[in-house]
Amino acid sequence: MEVKINQVVLHLLDPGASEPVLSDRAMDMDADLYEYYTATLERAFASDEVKNCRFLPDSAFAAEMAHNNDFVDISRRIAGVIFEQMLQYQAIPAGDLAVVDFTADGVPFYGVLKLNYRPGYTHHTENVDGAPVNSIIQQRACLP
Repeated sequence: MEVKINQVVLHLLDPGASEPVLSDRAMDMDADLYEYYTATLERAFASDEVKNCRFLPDSAFAAEMAHNNDFVDISRRIAGVIFEQMLQYQAIPAGDLAVVDFTADGVPFYGVLKLNYRPGYTHHTENVDGAPVNSIIQQRACLP
């Protein structure tokens, strides 16, 4: 599968906050981020859990998307709807939402990727009595 990413907008969705943190522009993509999102999309297409969606023929949102060339605005609206659902259904975990404009084998897609946080570990160094002491601490908001 050949994936070509055109742009990614990342939004932060934490139902513990009063509102989401919505981006006003697409991410700057370096080679590592491009590879991360490409691999994530390829895994999504290969997964049995992938959700392929199409709009109903009378969908007002689909009609607006067809005439709205502002991808950032569309991504913000999608994030807002998902955040409202997260507030209503407390079992939905906090995470980031990546809205991706891409092609797969030449076919255009919008990807909506909910990236749930997971715990991770990193080192921590502190100075105790003038000497460095290293330890491991847990980070609770690492992305998959």
